Amino acid sequence: MKFVKSTMALAVAAVALGSASVASAAEIVTDWDYEVSALWSSFNTTAGPGVVSDPLKITWGNNPQTGLTSSLEIVDSPVTGSIETYIGNGFMIPDASFQPAVTLQHNNFPILPPLLTDAVLEATLMLTPTAPAAVAGPGFPLPSISYNIGFAETPNFGTCASESGDNPCNDIFVQLSGVLNQSFDYMDQTYFVNILPAEGASLNVLTPAECAAASQPAGCIGFVTPEGEETPLPFRFAISTRPLGEAPEPALLALMGIGFAGAAAARRRKKA
Repeated sequence: MKFVKSTMALAVAAVALGSASVASAAEIVTDWDYEVSALWSSFNTTAGPGVVSDPLKITWGNNPQTGLTSSLEIVDSPVTGSIETYIGNGFMIPDASFQPAVTLQHNNFPILPPLLTDAVLEATLMLTPTAPAAVAGPGFPLPSISYNIGFAETPNFGTCASESGDNPCNDIFVQLSGVLNQSFDYMDQTYFVNILPAEGASLNVLTPAECAAASQPAGCIGFVTPEGEETPLPFRFAISTRPLGEAPEPALLALMGIGFAGAAAARRRKKA
């Protein structure tokens, strides 16, 4: 399979519903109701533009022997809930301050061209202040937030950039920008939105070979998905009043990855 690098732009618009003002102009909103929804708006392949017949799933390629295609699917849109603003020093947002966002699933199968070259995922985060409660009025639009992800569909022969045991080569997703510390202002207060994988996904500092395969410099951050499997990629987000950390993003994510792994191990020990 020919190597292909592609870019997926995740455009996230944050909107506060029905809120013209809050009780005090400088008062911090400590609680929000939220709704996260997402859809695929467009994608392109090596054969040209694809047709988005299903806004929750895009498919590409083919395999005459198996009849399978590769695809990226949004499996749980919309997601609703409530979230508290984390008010602290900002270096490490506690695990409990994150709430679920949408889940992507990469169905990764050996295929022949056409191969994916780029896609646009449009997600929307709707926020309603609940403490203090919003005052009735017209909706207040917050700035849109864009996430860019590089995608490397690796060949299944020769030397693998990302080994996966007896399986063929992993495919590689690289986070280019937008995961950490996206900010918006509301009633004279700046808030920061951070989106990270939930437990079970693995956003880490990739190896130099994996970064190079996706045409990115060493120290890039991302995740890999094994060939021949359906890999769910659940994400979650947090809202804080301070930016997350002062360390460079790869180092910070490595620290957070250790923290998530430790929390998961502690939960497993507690269950045992």
